[in-house]
Amino acid sequence: MIKTIEERGLSARREEALDGLRLLLTLLVIMVHSGALYSEAVRSLIYLGGSFRIPALFALSGFVLYLPTAHLPTVRLKYGVAEFWRRRALRLLPAYWAMLLIASARCAYVAYRAHDPEQQALGFSYVWKGLWWHIPLAHNFSGDPGIVVTPDYNVSWTLGVECALSVVFPFLILAIARFGWWMVFAAVLFVNTPWGYSLKLFGGRLPDVIPSGYLLVFLCGVFFARLARNEGLMANSRFSIGLLVAGALIFLPRFLYLPWLESKGPKILEESSPWRNLVEQMPAIDVALVGLSTSAFCAFLVLRPRGLAAKMLSLTPLRVLAPVSYCLYLMHVPIFTGWHMMSHRFHVSPTGWVSLMMSWILTSISAYALHRWVEVPFRRMSRRGESEAGSPSEFRENPAVESRCRAN
Repeated sequence: MIKTIEERGLSARREEALDGLRLLLTLLVIMVHSGALYSEAVRSLIYLGGSFRIPALFALSGFVLYLPTAHLPTVRLKYGVAEFWRRRALRLLPAYWAMLLIASARCAYVAYRAHDPEQQALGFSYVWKGLWWHIPLAHNFSGDPGIVVTPDYNVSWTLGVECALSVVFPFLILAIARFGWWMVFAAVLFVNTPWGYSLKLFGGRLPDVIPSGYLLVFLCGVFFARLARNEGLMANSRFSIGLLVAGALIFLPRFLYLPWLESKGPKILEESSPWRNLVEQMPAIDVALVGLSTSAFCAFLVLRPRGLAAKMLSLTPLRVLAPVSYCLYLMHVPIFTGWHMMSHRFHVSPTGWVSLMMSWILTSISAYALHRWVEVPFRRMSRRGESEAGSPSEFRENPAVESRCRAN
């Protein structure tokens, strides 16, 4: 059935709200990574508020990947496995490779400027070693810390986990269709236990390839996408409000136990006490709680596209910047690190507000250039042959359900 103009507007509002949420999480990542440029009080506040950023992004990723087909009666992919991987690779890798070349060129220049020939040779060897591991995103499989020769490559770790989750995603969908949601949840929970680690999956590198809890967080996003597109639940306004309240109740207590964990945790780990095992498991528990709350909030945005939260996340500034969020994430570390190294040439403090402002401006300009000339062309290539109505970014609505959902 052909969508009405109003139905397309609701679909666009949902997409804009989720893109706005991704942009805010990306900006939070950048603020945490640039914490050294802020005062001590601001830095503490950013670290406390930004500790949920990475699991929240993975939960959002699982939610968005499954949302276009979540309303179908059967659990399945929109495309075949190979086609899904092709599209995902064209979406993520070209801009990442361009960032790697920029970061490696800067590192090679630093090595070239070294006065000692041995340091020059060592610097160039590290650059080649880093590229050898990071271009195929195989660095998470390596136990050698020497391949991360520059902070510029730090974004590669998170992107490596994201790509690993993209590889696993089709198999998760097939497993859910074959065995059901609860069996898959149970298997993922088992994999993230010490007994699961003893199986030595991925050659014993599972905690590095997909760290503890992140696969569970990703699966939570997939599950809540299914809930958000359920015909009965979409028409139930009480359910959407319940999702928001449940997400807040899960998320807010972490601001109480995190300061306690930071102050008391090290002492408890040094002692033999009943709290020791709990403190050891708190990071994984915290990741799971963040995934649940983020997934619930994403479902709330989809269920109430006319609500205040969706409108706030669809404001014009967020809507304009949202398409560049991925490139902002890629470019912020090379730019911030590069400016930190060259700020003395302009007689500027590397930790002052001038450096902070210049770092943000240069990051925004380079991110836009990367988006305009690398990300956009390859994204169009990934969608080649599709009609506009079949775009993977567009949510395939059920008009009957949509008409009942408009009041929300």
